[in-house]
Parts: sequence; C-alpha cells; structure tokens
Amino acid sequence: VEDVYGLWRVTADDSECLLSLSAQGEEGHYEIFLEQPCPSSLFAKATAWTIDGQYFQLLDSNQAMTLRFRMTGLDSFESEDGLVKGRRAALR
Repeated sequence: VEDVYGLWRVTADDSECLLSLSAQGEEGHYEIFLEQPCPSSLFAKATAWTIDGQYFQLLDSNQAMTLRFRMTGLDSFESEDGLVKGRRAALR
C-alpha cells in the first residue's frame, strides 16, 4: 500500500488526468478519487483500489476488477496491456 497510494498523473487514450489513491479504507479496499476530470471512460466505474499480489487493481462498486496495474518503478506504473501509464504527480 505504501508504494502505491498517493497522487498520480495518468495517461490513457491520448488524455491525461490526476488520480488519487488513498491509504484509507476497510478490509483491504482503499478509496480512489479523480482529482481532475478524466476524459477517458477507463476510470468512470472505479470506486476503490486494492493490492493483488504484485499488482494493484481498481474495483467497481460491486468489487469487480476494472483495471489491473503493475509497478514499473518506484514512481511509475502501467496497465497489463501497457495502454494506461501513471507517474507520481508532484504536489504543489
């Protein structure tokens, strides 16, 4: 959780948005917030995130996985298909 939570700049479908993954939650499900409107519908159903082995995944309101990611570095991640990429956003 410590490696994943925080503010991320995410690129997908030639669009960019800010995604906040919280360390707050219950039973291994943590809160997620779109900090900047994201034109991509990829995140529209996401209501939480969780750790799954070496991956983290976004969940919908029924706790079904919507997207699965792997960390590619200390401050970067990408989806399994490589189409969605994130890098840690600088706090202002």
